[in-house]
Amino acid sequence: MNTKEFSESDYLTAEIVKNSPTKRATIISDATSTPVTFDGITRDRLGFEVEIDGKKKSYRPNKDTLKNIQEAAGFESTKWVGKVLNLSVVKYMGKDSVVATIEK
Repeated sequence: MNTKEFSESDYLTAEIVKNSPTKRATIISDATSTPVTFDGITRDRLGFEVEIDGKKKSYRPNKDTLKNIQEAAGFESTKWVGKVLNLSVVKYMGKDSVVATIEK
C-alpha cells in the first residue's frame, strides 16, 4: 500500500500545487467562516472545499485570491461552486503562497 496520501495535508498547500500536474482546482462547496487563532488573536477566516487532481482539499484563500474570485464570480459564494481555479505559487515575504484566479 502506498501511504503517501496519508501524510499529505487536508488543506490546499503550496507543496500540493507545486506537485500538481494540472495546477487547477474546482470549487466544490459554498464558503464558510471559521474562527482561527494565530499569535493569540482570533479572527474569522473564509474557506471552502476544492477538488484538485481527484483529491478533496480545504482551501483558505488569501486576500489577493479572494479579490480575484470576487471580481470574476461576484460576492455570493454559492455562485462560486463549480468554478475552476488556475493555481500558482508565489513568494510572499519569503514564504510560498498559493494564488488563484478563476478560469475563463
